[in-house]
Amino acid sequence: MKTFIFFACVLFVSVISISMAKECTSPKDCEPGECCVLGMYRYATAWCRPFGKQDDSCRSDNPAIDIDQEYPNGLVKHYKGVHRMFCPCEENLICSKAQCTSPKTNDIHSRIMS
Repeated sequence: MKTFIFFACVLFVSVISISMAKECTSPKDCEPGECCVLGMYRYATAWCRPFGKQDDSCRSDNPAIDIDQEYPNGLVKHYKGVHRMFCPCEENLICSKAQCTSPKTNDIHSRIMS
């Protein structure tokens, strides 16, 4: 029963998080501190998401792109300046090994691993 309640809570929080996200076609549609992210699957739609914070997942080669996305109902959406899967990291962070991290932390880690 406890497991069921736990998963019900996780599902509830997920639904609330998704419903709070705002659909976008460019970063102009998003709030400060957010970017427009298009998923990787075929019929994805773009959503405003926050820039990556410390330890968030990221993609190091993820420039903003312009893309036309065609959907099964014939609708074509024109996306401008969107990122795939993840927003870039916040200004003071870098994407290293698929994780947003401080450049100083990354430098120390590189020296330790050498």
